[in-house]
Amino acid sequence: MKNNTFSKLLTSIPALQKNKHNNEAENKSDNSSSIRNVGVAASTYDIVQDHTQVAAKTFAKPEKYTRSLIDDGEAKKNIKLNAFKSNVEVRDPYTGEMLTLTIKEAKLKYGENWTNHLAEADHKIPLNQRYEDTKNNPWLSNDDIRRSSNSTENLDVVSRKFNNAKRERLNSEFVNDEAYLEKTGVDLTAEGRENAILNERIAQNELKAQDFKASAKNVIKTGHRAGVDAAKTGAVIGGGISLIQNVVAIVKGEKNAEEALFDTAKDTAGAAALSYSTGALGSTISHTLSYSSNTMLKSLSKTNLPSQIAVAALETGKTMKRFVCGEIDGTECMTELGDKGTGMIASSYGAFAGQVIIPIPIVGGLIGSMVGYAFASSYYNEIVSIMQNRKLAYEERIRIEAECREVREAIRTYRREVKQIAEQYFAEHMYVFNTAFGTISDALQTGDADKVIYGANMITNKLGGQAQYNNMDEFDAFMNNEDLDFIL
Repeated sequence: MKNNTFSKLLTSIPALQKNKHNNEAENKSDNSSSIRNVGVAASTYDIVQDHTQVAAKTFAKPEKYTRSLIDDGEAKKNIKLNAFKSNVEVRDPYTGEMLTLTIKEAKLKYGENWTNHLAEADHKIPLNQRYEDTKNNPWLSNDDIRRSSNSTENLDVVSRKFNNAKRERLNSEFVNDEAYLEKTGVDLTAEGRENAILNERIAQNELKAQDFKASAKNVIKTGHRAGVDAAKTGAVIGGGISLIQNVVAIVKGEKNAEEALFDTAKDTAGAAALSYSTGALGSTISHTLSYSSNTMLKSLSKTNLPSQIAVAALETGKTMKRFVCGEIDGTECMTELGDKGTGMIASSYGAFAGQVIIPIPIVGGLIGSMVGYAFASSYYNEIVSIMQNRKLAYEERIRIEAECREVREAIRTYRREVKQIAEQYFAEHMYVFNTAFGTISDALQTGDADKVIYGANMITNKLGGQAQYNNMDEFDAFMNNEDLDFIL
């Protein structure tokens, strides 16, 4: 029973017309694409959340400053050894005192004043300040912070006396505190004082650059991993929806088998590409929101909103491109942007509700998202239609209202039509169809992509078509085939 319900829902999806464009063929194509796109966003929800959780662990920071987590004794040792390896004089850059590598040598040469001459490594930007500067960065790991904080750009070879007195102060704070300098007995040169402040500024800029580079690398790495996983799921979902839409088109005589198979393959590849972008953008947006100081934004990171934002961005980007290229005018551009924005917001709520009502991974969110999008798009287009009709001549308005009534009637009867077609022409195929949809439904619950492809191929083979791939490995090879005629 569940399989039949799921299959009927999917077969009814093409009936959700939006009546945005004058050209009927373009309208159907745009509508089908939007439905698939929303389905893709819903199907990537679990993947985005999984990768967000992984990112949360990867980039987690301690709640309180812990020096041992950031300090690197080996790096400090190496900076000292490198300073002395050329057998040249090494001086404290701020006091001007001659430095030695070992305590033994310092005591032997300088007696009681040995702390003025023993070389130690000092962090120009102290580690406690580094913790404060990076603790709210969602894309830096503790290892990243440790690596940059102990890089040569942030380490100085100074005397033990200078280092012990400075402790975890900034250079500028330390050298400008005359009372403290006198108390600790640190005697700075005039040039050394200026260099300390300058070196702090240079180190701060260098560390910001390193942090930015590491953050960008982590964003790309995290997004790519999520995108690859999402592409696999999205190809299955988008391809499945396209397959059913094209099966209906074959039955109604709108396409032949070859055209339907080509369109299904093209839609599957397109869904994979969209899913990659959605998964990558969604996971990065979700993890970034989780670090927000705003409680509401932080809670939104746990919903389907990040995926919807990603899809909306991609969709509106297409609209803007068409506007810039002169394919649509300003009014059409604003109408499409509003429609897509309204639909995406509603579908995010629908996905959340669907996942609660139908607690099956992916399926509940997919169905809820589609329903939410359909209702919102219908409501929005009705409002736009009313506003536009007020500007039209009376006769034109009457004609359009008649057309709208016909479209609404078509929407109401579509499910009955599909059912009638199935009973008349697919009576002998129903066992195969139900088995296939049952296989696909079970596979969606277990996340078995190969099984979904197997179920879809049962329908293709029964209709006399030839399956392009039988498992994910063959699908990957199909996607990487440079001889394919279509362009994503």
